Amino acid sequence: MEVKNIFIVFNNHDFKPIFLGSSKSKSAECIRSIFADAMSNKKDVLSKWVNEQWDNDIEVLFHELHSELTDEQVKHYEKEWRQTLSGLIVGKCMKSSTEKEVKLIEGLKEIYE
Repeated sequence: MEVKNIFIVFNNHDFKPIFLGSSKSKSAECIRSIFADAMSNKKDVLSKWVNEQWDNDIEVLFHELHSELTDEQVKHYEKEWRQTLSGLIVGKCMKSSTEKEVKLIEGLKEIYE
């Protein structure tokens, strides 16, 4: 059975997740691919965002929310997170911050500051 991971991308300025993704690759491979696209000046919205952060000396970070999920679990958790997060630059999300998102950001600050 093939398993997947769910991850977020954010910066060390406000720690607000801007991208929610899933992949069957290992976490390090996912972020390496995202960074490679940005360094190749790809024109997708995530690559542009990453380059904008780097241009402003802001670190881009990556955090795995869930690992070793089935396709059904991925659908469930992606839907749940999209109903929690605001400000995602790709896909559906909430219009304003939720309590769960605020707690996630506080936790990310504790881990990555």
